[in-house]
Amino acid sequence: MSLTIHRFDPTPCGFPSPRVPLLPALSTDDLLAAMGAPPFASPFCRAGNAFHTRGRYALHDAFRRSGVAPGTAVLLPAYHCRTMLDPAIRLGAEILLYPLRPDLSPDLDALAACLASASRPVRALLLTHYFGFPQAVAAIAAWCAARNIVLIEDCAHALLSGGEGGGAEIGTHGRYAVASPYKFVAAGDGGVLLDNGDAGTGSGGDATLGAGLRPQGLLREGRALLRALLAGRRQRRQRIGPAALAALPNEFAALQRRALLPADEDLQPVSGPSSHYLADEERRAGLALSHRLLRHCARDAVAARRRENYRAWSAAAAALPNCRAVFPELPASCVPYAFPLYLERPFPDFHRLKHLGVPIWRWDEMAASSCPVAADYRLRVLHLPCHQGLHADELAWMIAAVALVVRADASPAQGEQA
Repeated sequence: MSLTIHRFDPTPCGFPSPRVPLLPALSTDDLLAAMGAPPFASPFCRAGNAFHTRGRYALHDAFRRSGVAPGTAVLLPAYHCRTMLDPAIRLGAEILLYPLRPDLSPDLDALAACLASASRPVRALLLTHYFGFPQAVAAIAAWCAARNIVLIEDCAHALLSGGEGGGAEIGTHGRYAVASPYKFVAAGDGGVLLDNGDAGTGSGGDATLGAGLRPQGLLREGRALLRALLAGRRQRRQRIGPAALAALPNEFAALQRRALLPADEDLQPVSGPSSHYLADEERRAGLALSHRLLRHCARDAVAARRRENYRAWSAAAAALPNCRAVFPELPASCVPYAFPLYLERPFPDFHRLKHLGVPIWRWDEMAASSCPVAADYRLRVLHLPCHQGLHADELAWMIAAVALVVRADASPAQGEQA
């Protein structure tokens, strides 16, 4: 089955740069902690893991080791980032998009129907722990084992989360697991691949996963460190404070009088990996600095701050109209990657938030599928930052901006377009 992608090009909209960092920035305190803190106990810090530059390249190796190749198929979730598809496209496999429920868990009946539609042997299934919320992995692992399908856990959002229901740790149920450290620690890059062995018991499989990866080298390491420190310093100097919060109502009033230009959108066939996927990076190792920051992560402190920020978002959303939290409750095992906010009015609310400078991820470039949840969430679910690097003023400003936008009249000003 050929893939088509919903393309969303925001260039005509003229969105400004975000005024709050989407990810935590590096500081000298982070470096000192990495030198003196004890190692972080996690499956993703095992000695035999491979440390790639990005999770997409770790996923490519997981697919390849699972037998994904031309003439085979792979099961991927219908709600996804484009870079989750790129490794399978690069390997020439057929992609089957399986449906999800509103809580983003797989629907086993629909999954079985998706498998039955395959015209090629299915080698692997990717299970994503969205936003850090652990999936009920045991049922999916049993489903895959009964059908001789390799289970790969996507832990890009769940590096620091615990096991679902107090069970085995995230990343240890499938044969392989991948994670993206830079989304949780102030690292410049990083994509971890771990192999749990045939039994998926967490005891470890191939201990030479990263043996063929090319190191970055001292020059690249030094440049990356300097860029990260300068970027962190710049972010701290430009941090918004109480004055920005006081000015927000006037800024929004002016924005409401402006015409909003629409993005360029269409549906395009997929002919190869996206521009975000660089084949030359498949066998390059991540930065040694990033690896060290992961291994010496202050997990408990990071988790506490992220959970506190998430709860602040959730409490605010509960009192607002025209939006809701996708996951209002925060399980004890979850260390969230971001706060997913569902918008009832994606236009004009998304555009207004972007024009105010609110930092937002959104998976608007998504492969078309028959899944109604993915179709609905594509433009309506915002990924808002709740990371440990946020200052209290920044969080207050973002919450106030969202409140102004969702409470406002949605009717466009003269000249606005949908």
